[in-house]
Amino acid sequence: MKSKILICLVIFFGFFFFAKSSLAVVIFEDSFDSQVNWTRTQSQSQAYSCYAGNCSLPTGWSAIYDGFTYLANSFNNLYLNTNAGFPRTTTDISCNGGSGKCLTFFDESNIQCSHDCSDGNLGVDLGQSYNELYVRFHVAFEQNYQWQDTNPGEKFYHLQYWDGPTDSPWHYHTWNSSNTKPFGIGGLLYYGGHLYYYVGYACEMNIGCYGNPSRTSDVPGDENNMDYIDLGSVQNLRLPGNLFDGGWHSWEINYSLNSSIGTSDGKHRFWLDGNLIYDSNTHNGGIPFGDVGAQASPRKGFRFFALGGNNNNLWNASCTGTDCEQWRAFDDVVISTTYVGPDYTIGGGTPPPVDTTAPSAPTGVAVQ
Repeated sequence: MKSKILICLVIFFGFFFFAKSSLAVVIFEDSFDSQVNWTRTQSQSQAYSCYAGNCSLPTGWSAIYDGFTYLANSFNNLYLNTNAGFPRTTTDISCNGGSGKCLTFFDESNIQCSHDCSDGNLGVDLGQSYNELYVRFHVAFEQNYQWQDTNPGEKFYHLQYWDGPTDSPWHYHTWNSSNTKPFGIGGLLYYGGHLYYYVGYACEMNIGCYGNPSRTSDVPGDENNMDYIDLGSVQNLRLPGNLFDGGWHSWEINYSLNSSIGTSDGKHRFWLDGNLIYDSNTHNGGIPFGDVGAQASPRKGFRFFALGGNNNNLWNASCTGTDCEQWRAFDDVVISTTYVGPDYTIGGGTPPPVDTTAPSAPTGVAVQ
């Protein structure tokens, strides 16, 4: 009898594990390799936004926001081409994997603007809302990418709700609108010679994202709906194997909503090259998501992802034209219902079904 029970249990849990593993779904992926070369001429007078109809975008993408430039004779915000850094760099800087295509984004030094410099975003509509998503992409930076020491920051992504092409996905500051909430925004911030990964949250309507008011601030201007973690000194991050060594590095983010109103079990996590760097439920007392969407019917989750964003990095105050710009590049975007990992290849099948204990942090990254 005991042996029969044991066999039944093995069959049951084996089936359960298989069923759980089979739930892994890649919702969207793009290596850019099969795309035609693409850019959009950046205006010197007004921003451009397109999210419905004929937007002239790379295949599979849904929306673009292209902020105007403050510079004469500047590069465009975004280029899709066979080299990272195109058109400034046309040789030697290959896309991730050594070939194919990738997306280059030029950052302007904010000589004439306060925060909206180089505001380029390329977005994709996932077609439905999800309570939890993982997004992996690869990032490379121009050699000797520069920062200045008055708390500059640069956005790298948005993951958010969107009610579809009847309204703009770029209404982040229209706080009485629920069109883009919930959303999470992440990127890099420079302070005191160190770079921080930062994440900001905004929730549906006027329901706040309730951070932990008793936690200590990492950097000036820290708020209850934002959090930061020190990645290390810029000097160390330029060493081989680290984020600013001129090579490609994997970023992966995970967002999940609270399961119900008043239950603070939502989370945000960030992996760099497969190393778990930030976990909202453990870092600095935790900063759980607010009671996002629990009062909405149907519930609102994450439906829209965008690469890019604005910056406020005054890294050169006396430059002109393209000398006022430096680039970062993106490649191999994957959006999944489970952890993807740095080694997953576009078109390679189902990513790993679960994320277990992450490897130790890479050299030159200080985990707090």
